[in-house]
Amino acid sequence: MRLELAVGESLAIDLVKVGKDDGQALGYLSDGSMVVVNNARAYIGKRVTAEIIGVLPSGGGKIIFTNLLGEAHSS
Repeated sequence: MRLELAVGESLAIDLVKVGKDDGQALGYLSDGSMVVVNNARAYIGKRVTAEIIGVLPSGGGKIIFTNLLGEAHSS
């Protein structure tokens, strides 16, 4: 299933590893798209809420760039 995401939307994502640039953390959507979260390195291993700031098509799917909004609350 392909998710359609737009700039300004927020999403909850589990952060699994360190990103390329300082402070970044990475997570993945169910369709395999990589999500880069700025200023989230301290939250690796947790679920966060992030706001989409850009979507870049790539050979392996999409790379979604986001800014951290905060740690997601458990429901």
